[in-house]
Amino acid sequence: MGGPLSGFEGSSALLEAWGARFGELSSSDQTVWFLSQEDYNASGEPFAWDEFRRISIEAAVSETEKLKIAAFWREHVPILLGVADNYWYLAVRSDGVVVSGREPEFEATDQIAPDFRALLTAIAAQGNAANTPETVLLPRELTATFQ
Repeated sequence: MGGPLSGFEGSSALLEAWGARFGELSSSDQTVWFLSQEDYNASGEPFAWDEFRRISIEAAVSETEKLKIAAFWREHVPILLGVADNYWYLAVRSDGVVVSGREPEFEATDQIAPDFRALLTAIAAQGNAANTPETVLLPRELTATFQ
């Protein structure tokens, strides 16, 4: 797949395989979706895979802030986007850790899972048992989407 996932530690091969297996994987109302290979290769219409980076850079008040934001997004690749009540995302950090961020400060993140495989395991476990330790780690928006 290459592109934004190239060189990401730990989860890169799994992420590439995952993103190549589907064209669209979203909630029924299409307000939450996993990004696919097609999303990373698309022109960004109507919603680019890196839309939150773009929003943050546009909102930056100084060149220094723009540089900090750009540095953050070089180390974080979004894998899931949510736009229902507010904008939020899951991303894989360059060390393989999965984090969640939300507006208005997209660059303030919380760790969700130690890696992408653990995230998928937690989502799968959600259907098997309510309130497992894994599902508690998932953002409220993601938990509601996959119930």
